[in-house]
Amino acid sequence: MKIKNLTTALLTIVLIIVSMPVFADTAEVPGEIVDFGDWAEIVFFDPSGEKALTEVNGSDLTFADYTEGNEKQIFRVIRIPEDGSYKIKNLYSGRCIDLNNNYTADGSRIGTHPDNGSPAQKWVILKNGNTYLIKKSNSDLVMGIKEDGTTGIYKYNEENCAFTKPNIVNTGGITGDVDQNGTVDSRDSAWILKYMLNNKVLNESQRIIADFDANGSVNVRDAIKLESYIAKNAE
Repeated sequence: MKIKNLTTALLTIVLIIVSMPVFADTAEVPGEIVDFGDWAEIVFFDPSGEKALTEVNGSDLTFADYTEGNEKQIFRVIRIPEDGSYKIKNLYSGRCIDLNNNYTADGSRIGTHPDNGSPAQKWVILKNGNTYLIKKSNSDLVMGIKEDGTTGIYKYNEENCAFTKPNIVNTGGITGDVDQNGTVDSRDSAWILKYMLNNKVLNESQRIIADFDANGSVNVRDAIKLESYIAKNAE
């Protein structure tokens, strides 16, 4: 049985905002790489939880008041198979988040540019406790806000970062398709049970789909409700 209705994919994450202007040359970036699977659609919020990363003027990035459904504030992260990093593509324009000329000096501009597969468009997202940040792939550089409100690249320094708990809404995929194979059946509820027994690892997208009742945790109730959902849709 295939469930045809594709859920709107929005994963709302608070972006760690780097303050100005001093950064240690030897700073390391803490946190673990977040696995979103092949793709997810994300709204990146600043620590206030009210302003979202927004594409403006065709190629600039800034933080603006959040408006639900505004595609200029929705970014699709797409896995790059060769190295596991992600390109981050604006849903409205189709342009990718891009480090201008791949120039890595503190404060170098980050904007958007047509997808070209270059290193300037490769990113990873790190989770550090209850916060997240966007890091340039194969570097110790992270995205931050410049004094003019646009985005730039900086050395990470804990003392110059504001940490805020993220607000995760949901992620893309077919409702109940925990294993993301395009089909919803008892194998998906079995994946939930295996995850609970530490016999299965779920990526970020799968974990949120597995939280079927959307209460913030994955447990046996999700497996039971998913089985009921499967039975109802099989009738």
